[in-house]
Amino acid sequence: MQSLSMMSTSVVFLLRKHLATIELQKEEVEQLLTPELSVGQTADGRIVVSSMTDQMEIMVGVNRIDVRDRSSKGPRAREVSHVAQGILQALKGDARAYGINYEFEADTPNGTSGAFLLKTFIKDDAKNSIRDLKGAALTLFFNVEGRQARIVIEPRRGRPEADKIFFNVNFHMDLGANEPAPLEEQLRTEIEGYFKRVEEILSKVMK
Repeated sequence: MQSLSMMSTSVVFLLRKHLATIELQKEEVEQLLTPELSVGQTADGRIVVSSMTDQMEIMVGVNRIDVRDRSSKGPRAREVSHVAQGILQALKGDARAYGINYEFEADTPNGTSGAFLLKTFIKDDAKNSIRDLKGAALTLFFNVEGRQARIVIEPRRGRPEADKIFFNVNFHMDLGANEPAPLEEQLRTEIEGYFKRVEEILSKVMK
């Protein structure tokens, strides 16, 4: 298995109550991200603020906050945790759950990603039972320290002929009725720790 190439790291807060407003004050955002900032809106009404300098993006909906770091130098745990907690506080959001996510890719050792995953994870009798089978994908479900975790392993962009394998990883935690969202330092520690855990798992799974 080739070394992993980081694509993104993100923190997501799911909110107990809808935000009264999803507007972000320019001054507050500029304390977290380096100007110049690009501001837009998705088709479903979410506000998107991004900084090309920081390679970071904030997306705010009525009941969800996403902070995504698109740097390949990752995971940049300190930066992501700082911005995520800062935006949650700026919006006075009350989180009912949160998630830590990673996206990365790797070159296949040889051949196409679909053929490699098919050979690695699917038994020969199963492969022979489906005519013209071109590839496979795998989803792993497990728990880590009480968190629900999932790793999706599939050909890049869902194309079995691709020469890269795509990984989508999610660690999810529901919060108790009076349990606050994790502070910046806890988020940073979890982002770093869970990534190491993922690397350990994939080093064994993707031999």
